[in-house]
Order: sequence, then C-alpha cells, then structure tokens
Amino acid sequence: MIKNGYSNKTVLIFDLSIDGHHLEYIHHLYIEALKKREINFHFVVNSNFTKVNHLFEWPKAENINIYFFQNTDLPETNNAFLKCYYKNKLLKKFVKKTNADKLILISLMEFMPLLPLFFINSKVKISGIIYLIYLYRYKFSILFQKISDISKYLMFSFFSSFEKLYILNDEVSPRILNKKFHTSKFIFLPDPYIPLDNHVQLEPVREQYGIKTPFIYLHFGALEDRKGTIEILDAIHRTPSEKIEKITFVFLGKIGKSIKKDFMELLNKIESQKKNVIVKDQFCSYNLILSFCNESTIVLMPYKDQNQSSGVLNYASLFGIPVLAINNGLICKIVKRYRLGYLIDACKPNLLADFFNHISPEEIIKNSSKQNVKLFLNNHTIEKFSKTIL
Repeated sequence: MIKNGYSNKTVLIFDLSIDGHHLEYIHHLYIEALKKREINFHFVVNSNFTKVNHLFEWPKAENINIYFFQNTDLPETNNAFLKCYYKNKLLKKFVKKTNADKLILISLMEFMPLLPLFFINSKVKISGIIYLIYLYRYKFSILFQKISDISKYLMFSFFSSFEKLYILNDEVSPRILNKKFHTSKFIFLPDPYIPLDNHVQLEPVREQYGIKTPFIYLHFGALEDRKGTIEILDAIHRTPSEKIEKITFVFLGKIGKSIKKDFMELLNKIESQKKNVIVKDQFCSYNLILSFCNESTIVLMPYKDQNQSSGVLNYASLFGIPVLAINNGLICKIVKRYRLGYLIDACKPNLLADFFNHISPEEIIKNSSKQNVKLFLNNHTIEKFSKTIL
C-alpha cells in the first residue's frame, strides 16, 4: 500500500553537520515526520546536536528515532578520496542498522562520487540536497573540474538508486539538468525561512551593544574568505569617515582561521580611524541574528562563491531588509527576480567602498520594497520545503 506518496516504510535522514541551516533543515523534516505516523523515521546526526538542540523543540514520537555519531567515527585525513570513503562507510553502517528503505541526505555531494558504489546492489532509494550548482561555474572551470562535475551528474541519471535530487533555491536549473541528462530526477527545493512567532523575543541590541548611529549595516554567518568578509573590512577602511559616520557595521559569526590575522589587522586600522564597527566572534544564536536584522538597514553578502544560494536572503527578507550581493550567479538571479536589493560587479574593496560612498542609508530605506519581499517569502515556506522532500 502506498501512503502519503511512500511505498517504503522506513526513512533514514542523515546529516554530517549541525551547523547553521543544517540544524534548521533537520528540524523542519522532524516536524513533518511527526505528521506521518505510519512511516518510521530515523535521524542520524553529529553528537554535537545535543549542544544546540535547545534552539528548537523536538516533540517525542513513536515513529521517530535519533541516532548520534561521534567526530571520531570519521578518521582525520587530508585525502579527499579517503574522506569520501569514510563518510560513505559510516552512512552504510546506519543504513544497515536502521534497515532503511529510503535515504535522504541533507548534503548529497559530500558522498560523491563513491555513494552509488556503496549501494549498487541495494534496494535503498537515495534522495538528497544539492547546494552548489555546477552550471554556474562550468564556463570558468578547468578541464578536471568539468569532467568531475559531469561524471557525478551522469551517475545521478544512470544509477536507479538515485530517486530525487533537490536543487536548492534555483527554479531554472532542474529543468536544464533534466533535459541535459534525460531524466526527471532533478527537483526545485525552496530554501525555507523561519517565520517569527510569539516565542521569539527580540533583544534590544542597540542598547546592549551601545549603538548610537541611526543605521546598521550587517554581515553575518560564518565569516570566511568566500563570504567577502575581508573585502568588506577593507572597504570600510578605504571609505572616508564622513561618508559612514552615521553607520555601525556589525559582523556576527565565527571568524575563520584562514582570515583571522588579516581580519584583526584591518579591524585595528578601522578602530584607529574611529569608525563604528562591532564584531561578535562566536556562533550566534538564531535570536541574536533576528534581533540585529530587525535593526539593520542592509545586509552585506558579497559572496565570491556564485554557484549556490544562501539562507541569509531569508533572514533579510523576513524583515524587509535589502541585501548587497554580487552581479553574477544564483544569488544574483534571485535578487533580480524578487528585487531584493543591490548588486555590484565583483567582490572587490574598491567597489564596496564606491557603494558606501555613493548610496546613502537614507536612499536604501527609501527604495526598499516590502511587496517584493512578501512574494519571495510566500515561495520559500517551511511547508513547501518539507513537503517537497517528504
């Protein structure tokens, strides 16, 4: 008997990470699983889950089990092939343990290209989320990268073990990929936003952090090179003080080791210029991010990686705040489609400084459109996300 679209009875949802959106996605699917009592769900997550699960509620149910693995279950190695092998080996272990019929991977590409080889004689049907869309980088990729990308997608289309391949936040790519690889496995998956509810108590961050300026420019998430974090700081350093005297720049998130030294050197220069900058170098709670978004004028996201989307768009849209992004790739396409903010040609300090020099915060507020943001949010609900996968 097929119930709720399933002929299978046991579903395993597997994720190696619990950082950022990973925890959110697991929770969305957990809540949806509560509604499907006739199906057994097994969630396998990193043991660090216990340190952050308080951020959401997890009602107990007879049809849901949560299993943990330790970081030590994945041997450390710098060899990409071995890393992939160990991940698949761990995955296979839990598939056998739970006797799963259906496997859902929150991050599919981490297990490629070895994944189909581990399940070549298995009846398990595999689905998973794809974040990085190779179509956006194919033109600029070296030959080896092109061969690697094409090979993985040929595997997706060839191996019957792959059931559904969810392309995150890109409505066009699934159609192109299905046509290119003669399949119907590629499906659009909206990146969901978490709506505000009565349980969310926004913090008075202006008072807590002593912010006196009328405007806040926010940059949050994992602060890394690919996010344009250093370029933003460099642009602040280059911009005349009188142009940004009414603005406080806020950086929320753990600073990556690879940029920490450069970050602190630039920060010291900016502080010597007496420009307004606040840095919160730590894992930031959902509530703190929301509280700063509520007070911000614009969210800075000049990401260098143009092959995938970002949940930052959801946070900004929730409060009707425009974003500043790069005029290329998937994020650019979304920003243009829903008119979510401003675009610059590249992630370069001089272009960011030009924006700070010539586009005033008053102009940003004047040009903001709540109607466009509402349309974006309506198309990116948790319900659409969860029902697409389950």
